[in-house]
Amino acid sequence: MTAQTFRALHHGRALGDPLVLPGPWDAASALAFVEAGYPALAIPSAGVAASLGYEDGATPSDEMFAAVARIVRAVSVPVSADVEGGYGLT
Repeated sequence: MTAQTFRALHHGRALGDPLVLPGPWDAASALAFVEAGYPALAIPSAGVAASLGYEDGATPSDEMFAAVARIVRAVSVPVSADVEGGYGLT
């Protein structure tokens, strides 16, 4: 899916029709949300951190990005990810 597909989910919605994005923390939860009919997902840093045994903000970047990659590979809907402060990447 492209950023344009994700953007299209936001635009043109009726007033009072919010775009609800559930927050999967692993591939299995992502698949469950997609099977439930959600058109996109928003990965929370806190959810991923907790699933890996870290406090929010303490997940090593390689583990965070590996978790995000597993989720993205598992689904065919657009995915947004809260990756903290970007881990200093520009």
